[in-house]
Amino acid sequence: MLYYISGIIGIIAIGIVFWDHFMDDRLLTKRVRNYYEIIEKLIFYEYKTIIANHKLKNESFDDSERVKIIEVLKKNRIDKYFYSDILVQNYSECGKFLGLFSNNKTHFHVNFYINGEKYILHKRGYFEKHSFKEGEFFRPDLFGAFPGHIIPENGVKIIDKFLENLRKYWKHNYTRRKYFRGNLNQKLDFSDILKINFRQ
Repeated sequence: MLYYISGIIGIIAIGIVFWDHFMDDRLLTKRVRNYYEIIEKLIFYEYKTIIANHKLKNESFDDSERVKIIEVLKKNRIDKYFYSDILVQNYSECGKFLGLFSNNKTHFHVNFYINGEKYILHKRGYFEKHSFKEGEFFRPDLFGAFPGHIIPENGVKIIDKFLENLRKYWKHNYTRRKYFRGNLNQKLDFSDILKINFRQ
């Protein structure tokens, strides 16, 4: 009888340990996924804001269209600061799981290069080249313009590559042999930035 009771207690103990690991893994995955998605939203709203400002300066709008764009800018500004605060405040807890490094809590980066150049994410949501030379900000209006667009396709590729590296770091370093930790997926299509039309 004692043998069976010991066996049952052992099974329950193993079940509790298994459940704790399961819950820990799921909670960690949820925290990291939320943090990653905040980074996506921060970048998207920053460039959407830049595009709205660019259009207001360089295109003609009637009063109702202009009011609509200004309202978009106000909302984007609130969202951007909210996401930027989360990026900074939760960096020490979540950034390491994405391979994200920060030198001074204003610039965040992963180790990747495009055409030999390294890009770093500013806490406001835009990218800068690693050299930080004046005039080298990764801003849409400083790229070569082409009809109908402000950000060229290589700008979107830089954003996508940055986000891909975050996802890969999590996958390769924190999900192997951890069956209850899911992968991260890109939620936003940054090619949509090229198609933003405030007259819709």
